[in-house]
Amino acid sequence: LLGGKPLENGDWDFENAAQLLLFCNGPWCGQSPRAISNLLEVGYPAERLYYYRGGMQSWVSLCLSVLVPG
Repeated sequence: LLGGKPLENGDWDFENAAQLLLFCNGPWCGQSPRAISNLLEVGYPAERLYYYRGGMQSWVSLCLSVLVPG
């Protein structure tokens, strides 16, 4: 699991945990907050988690670049 390995006692060793970016659909979406909560609950290091909640609507409202596949 993202650089973690299971230990014999059922816990996880996250010594080599990957940096993880969660990009949420928007302020109404609860998927990323739930995922973050679950990761923290099993011991994933908080300093390896990065979170953007705004979604594409916030990105566009800030006039940031967007490429529309064509």
